[in-house]
Amino acid sequence: LAGAYDLAMLANPKNKSGDIYLATLYKFLAPMARSRREYDQQSYAFDIARLFDSEEVELKGGRRYQFGPSRNNTKALRILDKEGREHFLATIRFF
Repeated sequence: LAGAYDLAMLANPKNKSGDIYLATLYKFLAPMARSRREYDQQSYAFDIARLFDSEEVELKGGRRYQFGPSRNNTKALRILDKEGREHFLATIRFF
């Protein structure tokens, strides 16, 4: 996910905020239609939910991540946490 984030940041140098839509990252993770059949958006949302519920993870090099909401819920992923509460996650930022 961090690698796809880095590619998305390189592809869009105008993005100064560092927030990337999770839907955009999915396109970098599964660029071909065949890949999207094998790793569909439901599986991607499940993996994002597991990452959201996990303890704070620090990546190699000391990078961390932060999820963010969006006013545009059409681009948000709907996930359920461990307690069954619904969350709409739209963006992620690595810092």
